Amino acid sequence: MLAELGLLQEERKGVFSFRRGPKSTLPDAFFAWALLDYWTNERRAESSLTIEAAAYAQGSPGRVFKLDEESVAERLFALADLTEGKLRWSDTSGLRQIHRGDFDHELLMSKLLRKSYDQ
Repeated sequence: MLAELGLLQEERKGVFSFRRGPKSTLPDAFFAWALLDYWTNERRAESSLTIEAAAYAQGSPGRVFKLDEESVAERLFALADLTEGKLRWSDTSGLRQIHRGDFDHELLMSKLLRKSYDQ
């Protein structure tokens, strides 16, 4: 499964390594699901999250899926459309972050999971 997602690559016969960078096989909806899962489990009280946290913090989707910061940023641009405005990307005065409103997290996570399998 990790190879199918493009997370591992075979260096030589029987030797594998993680591949960091964009993952074309990772659905945007599943990335958003993982972001929301990380946010609700690790940073529950915060109403915003920096791109650095989304890319590098332990348990974050950037770190779990071995995405580089640019790949994380590209996925965050479409976040508002994907989540019907519940999660929004902001780049104001050099502060790049994601904001969330008040909504049923479990319901949105279920929708995102279904969307990820539809892709």
